[in-house]
Amino acid sequence: MVGKQLPIRLYTYVALPRERAPMNKKKVTNQNPRLQSRIDIQKPIPSVHDSDLRLLRIFMAVVRNGGFSAAQTELNISQSSISESIGALEVRFGVNLCDRGRSGFRMTQHGVDLHDAAHSLFQDIENFQNRIGEFRNEISGRIFLGIVDGIATIENLSLTRALEVLNIEAPAVDLELRVDSPQSLISGVQNGRYDVAVLPIFRKIPGIASIAINPPVKQSLYCGIGHPMFGLADSAITNEALESTSFAARKHMEGRPYPGKVKYSERAWTNDMECLATLILTGRFIAYLPVPFARLWVNEGSMRILRSKDLSYSANLFLITRVGDCSNATKFLCNCLSSANKIAVAEK
Repeated sequence: MVGKQLPIRLYTYVALPRERAPMNKKKVTNQNPRLQSRIDIQKPIPSVHDSDLRLLRIFMAVVRNGGFSAAQTELNISQSSISESIGALEVRFGVNLCDRGRSGFRMTQHGVDLHDAAHSLFQDIENFQNRIGEFRNEISGRIFLGIVDGIATIENLSLTRALEVLNIEAPAVDLELRVDSPQSLISGVQNGRYDVAVLPIFRKIPGIASIAINPPVKQSLYCGIGHPMFGLADSAITNEALESTSFAARKHMEGRPYPGKVKYSERAWTNDMECLATLILTGRFIAYLPVPFARLWVNEGSMRILRSKDLSYSANLFLITRVGDCSNATKFLCNCLSSANKIAVAEK
């Protein structure tokens, strides 16, 4: 009997490449952030968007203030938000911008280069806005204005008129104002944080142009109710008595002599009028205040002026700018102030 024929199946074998066993090697990581930044810089250069401009402005504020913590006041955001923004900027542009930690804030060379480039970028943007304004016969841009506290209490101040005219004649100009100490205002104008600043100055500052603001502001010596001198007649208040009581001094007037050749016993220091007023109201300190600023407390009987005839003095506020580095909007504000000063003198 012939057996049943079975079907023949053909199989084809294909030789596959052998898989290599993974090598037992540790992943090499770069521990040097500067070296890593050199590697990261090979990334494609990204286009610049509005979000990048916001991050760059935060970075420039950190540099101006010398660190994350100091920049919080100017930016009005938390230190953690600033840190996140700088981190996002580093990722965005692929470079390490700064070292921060217990040793403090320090820019890397990439940080210095990016800061310089960002400064040029914002200057070009401002120049572009100014050119567009010229085409349209209008003044535009933004003015960063820093002022000392207490200015709003001064009546008929030419600065107020200048800002009014600026808003009427150049409505496309935006204003950003901030109260700051005289020392910070000067350094802020010098390093570009402020375009203009308003403050009392008592000496010529290199690289700074100034315009006096009318009228001069009278400054008087005050004590508060409860102070031993509060109920005394001026004739009974001697230099010796003034020198023996605690005096609250203004930091920016350090080394400048006061009227009457009185050698005050400085026991507190501040740049803020509110702080000086608070110390006077304790009944333990005497201090100088602008007369318009102190008028409220004098009228309610909680402060009095001491020896007004020989211890009071008058001083101008000044508007200061950087020499040769003013935008069209800033120049227009200076012109408005000069015109307002002439009107103030004519009305006097």
